[in-house]
Amino acid sequence: MKTILALLILLCVQLVRAEDSPVAQAKERARRQFESGLEVIRGIYRRSISDLIGSGTRVELYLLDWSFGEEKRPNKSVGSFEIAPYSKSTGILATHACTEAERNELLPLLSTAIAGLSHQGGMGCHYPIHGVRIWIGSEIVFETSICWYCGNFMMDYGRGQGWENHTDGFGALKPVLHRLMPIPEDEVKRFRREHQ
Repeated sequence: MKTILALLILLCVQLVRAEDSPVAQAKERARRQFESGLEVIRGIYRRSISDLIGSGTRVELYLLDWSFGEEKRPNKSVGSFEIAPYSKSTGILATHACTEAERNELLPLLSTAIAGLSHQGGMGCHYPIHGVRIWIGSEIVFETSICWYCGNFMMDYGRGQGWENHTDGFGALKPVLHRLMPIPEDEVKRFRREHQ
């Protein structure tokens, strides 16, 4: 027993020394530079996409099934919305095609929110309640699902989809989305029961 304890202590000491080694420190610096560089490139991409968002000619909003169909509902979904990072789809509970005035109000706010600097933090969940699709002509230029609970949204970087945390711009976007695509009280209650 003493031999095993001595070996574990020796292993822990070696691990601590390995983390403090010049090589380990250099690798950690390289990893941090890589992560910082990726965030810069993601920011450039989001700003480019936000320019396209501002030119949108058609916008549809969706009320999504945040439970991914795991709970029975009285009404059937009217379609499905892909949640690509999960390799799943979820039901669309309601849709709203924005008028020109609504589009003119919504697109600058969404564009600012997408282009904003990424916030650190937020839980690793994604309970999508709002979905957005934007077209220019007949082409979809942007689509996302939004989770207000954990504060993230789906972002496609062209080489795979992932999650981004809400930026400050989502504060101004939220009341407009809630007005244009209200969340029914029964959905709010259902969510609260599940996630107190």
